[in-house]
Amino acid sequence: MRRLALSAGALLGFGLLTGCGAGSGFSSGSSNGSITGVAFTNGSGQADNFFVTPGGLAPLQVNAVGFNGSGPTPQYVPGVTFTWGARYVDPTLDPPSVADYAVGSSSGSQPTSFKVCPAKPAVLLAIPILVSGGGGTASTEYPGYSVLGANQPASSVYVGTVPDQTAKAYCIRLEATPTTGGSNGGVTVVVSSNP
Repeated sequence: MRRLALSAGALLGFGLLTGCGAGSGFSSGSSNGSITGVAFTNGSGQADNFFVTPGGLAPLQVNAVGFNGSGPTPQYVPGVTFTWGARYVDPTLDPPSVADYAVGSSSGSQPTSFKVCPAKPAVLLAIPILVSGGGGTASTEYPGYSVLGANQPASSVYVGTVPDQTAKAYCIRLEATPTTGGSNGGVTVVVSSNP
């Protein structure tokens, strides 16, 4: 899995997860538990747009964190868990904020360009959303992972490629709904050998 781009939203997500303290512009705190936004990173701290190779041996880790406020000092809300859903992206129906993904230098602060997600697959198979370890039905494609239950809360999930999907390039929209209430968030996962 590699990072596709670092955008302004990515900087916000990365800052929330890595800089919740002095001098970062973000602060840890708790309000009423309701959140105004969701930021995403993967297991390596890369943010916003995610890439996974079809038929990959390991699923992609996606972490969500809730925050309150906007501007220079939003507050990270600790302990928020989310229920998760996934769907295929349809670039003919979804807005560019969902159907476009950024590509560019991993060292730059701005993407070098944007690409449109490939067409939605003709056959829509179930999208595996997984959790590490037990607690649910074991995944046959990814040993050591279990299928996330419909209303099972988690702050981190894993997305695998769709088994037996004939389409070799597609995008998935992963949606996180906070169990405490507040704003939902979503991130586009690009499944392709050549994004």
